[in-house]
Amino acid sequence: MDPDAYDAWFETRIGREVFRRQLRHLIGMLEGCESLLDLGCGTGLFTRALAEALGVDFTACVEVDPEMAERAKERVDEVIVGDASSTPFDDGSFDAVLMNNVLEFAEDPSGIVDEARRVAGDRVVAVTLNPRSPWNVWRRLKGRLGHPWWSAARFPRLSDLRRWGLSPVRFGVVVVPPLVLPERLEGTRMAVVLGAQVFSVGEPGD
Repeated sequence: MDPDAYDAWFETRIGREVFRRQLRHLIGMLEGCESLLDLGCGTGLFTRALAEALGVDFTACVEVDPEMAERAKERVDEVIVGDASSTPFDDGSFDAVLMNNVLEFAEDPSGIVDEARRVAGDRVVAVTLNPRSPWNVWRRLKGRLGHPWWSAARFPRLSDLRRWGLSPVRFGVVVVPPLVLPERLEGTRMAVVLGAQVFSVGEPGD
C-alpha cells in the first residue's frame, strides 16, 4: 500500500472520525502500559498517537511492507521490516502487544497471535473487522467483485479469534461512519450489529 494514500485517508472527514473513535477505545484498553509492540503497524500513525496519549516509554513495531515501515520509522522508536509471526524480542518483552486490523489479512493469523502472546507481559489487544457490520458486508461484496484489497480480507468472528489462540477476557465494539450513531449507543446491542470494528483484550501466554 502507498504510505501517502494510507495517511491521507485518515485526513478525510470519515478517516478522522474513525481514527478518533478507534484511538479512544485503544487508549482505554492499553492504559497503564509503558512499552508497546505494534504488530503490523502500517505507517505508525496509531503507534505514535497511543504513545503520546498514554505516555509510553518505548514503542516498537513490525511491518511487512518496506515502504510503510520506512514511514513508520519517523514515528516509532524501533521498526522491524518482517513477518509479525516471528520477532527478535524476548518472552514478555512488552507490557502490551497490539494487532490493529492485521489478522484479517495475514496468511498465518494463529502464528501472529502466538507471537503476540509470547512477547506480551500483561495483555494482548486485537482490533478486527466486525462481520455483522453493514459497512463490512459492503466490503465483502466488493471483495467478491475483485477489489484488490477486500478480496484478500477475512472478517473474523469471536470464534475465529479463539481458534487462532486469542481468548478475549473482554471486548467492545466501536460504531464508525458512514453509519454514525451517538457514542452513547456504542455499548448496546445495536452497536454490536452496526459497529465496524471489534476490540478484544486477551491475556498473554503462560
